[in-house]
Amino acid sequence: MPYIQHCSQTSARCHHPMLHTPIFTLHAGDGGISEMNISIPPPAWQCKHPHWSMGTFHKQWTLALGAVVEQSTVHMYTSAATSYITFCNLHNIPTEPTVERLCFYIMYMSHHIKPTSVKSYLLGICAKLEPFYPDICSICSSKLINHTLAGCTKLYGSPAKRK
Repeated sequence: MPYIQHCSQTSARCHHPMLHTPIFTLHAGDGGISEMNISIPPPAWQCKHPHWSMGTFHKQWTLALGAVVEQSTVHMYTSAATSYITFCNLHNIPTEPTVERLCFYIMYMSHHIKPTSVKSYLLGICAKLEPFYPDICSICSSKLINHTLAGCTKLYGSPAKRK
C-alpha cells in the first residue's frame, strides 16, 4: 500500500526539532485516514527541566487563577457582595439569593445609585456568592431580574441627553 508523508515543523524553544515534528502517514488507498508516526529521540535531545512537586503545581495554579481578575475588580465584587448582605441584614431577610430578594435589592439600590451601577453590582454579587450559592448566576440572568433592571432604569435612570 503506498504512503504519502506530510511533515510540518513547529517552532519550539530549546527542543530537538524531531521531537516536535508531527509526521502524518496517510494511506492513499483508504481515503486518506491519518496515522501518527512519532519517533522519540534519545533523552540527550530533551531539555533538562526540574521536577515539580504537587505542591508546586498547586501553588502555580493558584497564582495563575488569582491573576485572572484585577485587584480593582475584586474590590468592586467584594463591595457589591457586602452591599447585598447589608441590605439583607437591614431588612431582616435571609441572604440566600432568590429572584424575589434580588429584585427587591435592585429596586432598593436603584433609589440610591444609578440602575446601571446596580447591574454591575449584580455581577459582583454573582461572582462573590457563587461558591456559597451555586445557582446564583442562573438566578441573576432570569427574565424577572432583567425586567426589574429595565423598569428601574426607565424609572430612576438618567434621562438621555440630546443636542
